[in-house]
Amino acid sequence: MDAVRQDIAALGERHGFHVTTQARHDPSPAVAIMRAAGSIQADLLVIGAERRIGDELSLGKTVSALVRTWRGDMVILANQRTST
Repeated sequence: MDAVRQDIAALGERHGFHVTTQARHDPSPAVAIMRAAGSIQADLLVIGAERRIGDELSLGKTVSALVRTWRGDMVILANQRTST
């Protein structure tokens, strides 16, 4: 996990961005993310989500909670699924 976080930070730095990564544990992932973001006064969240198939787009409980509560910019990355 540390290698992934280092790669992400290096990618941001190469493009002129200061990137801070953290690993946190909390019963609620959304709460842990909000606390970590608040502790560094983040203005952007980049988060991965798994799309769930159904009549409506669903990105999961954590992303849904963050969309409702986060007041800054957010980038949500989701895999594009192809039919087999």
